[in-house]
Amino acid sequence: MATGTNVSGELTNADETGSRYEAVRYYSSVEQGWFTKEDDTLGGIDVGRFADIAVLSADVFDPDVVSDADIRHMTSVLTIVGGEIVHDAGVLDTP
Repeated sequence: MATGTNVSGELTNADETGSRYEAVRYYSSVEQGWFTKEDDTLGGIDVGRFADIAVLSADVFDPDVVSDADIRHMTSVLTIVGGEIVHDAGVLDTP
C-alpha cells in the first residue's frame, strides 16, 4: 500500500499509494475485517476481537530504519491474543 508494488516488485498501484501511517491504520482498524468478511472479530481493539497487541520487528514509521522495500519483510516479534502470549520470537528482553 505504501509503495504501490506487489509481492513481485511490480508497480501496480502507483496512483493509489498511502502513507505508512495510513497503511497501519487501515490494516489494524475496525474496517480491516471487511476485507475478509470477518468484521466481528478482526481489526481494532475491542472485546471479542483478535490480537490485543502485536509488537513489530522494527519501527515501520521510520523510513531511515525500514526502507519501503523492507516493509513487507517485517514480522511480529510478540503477539498477545485474549491476554495470552500466542507468539514470542524471543528477541525482546523480559525480566
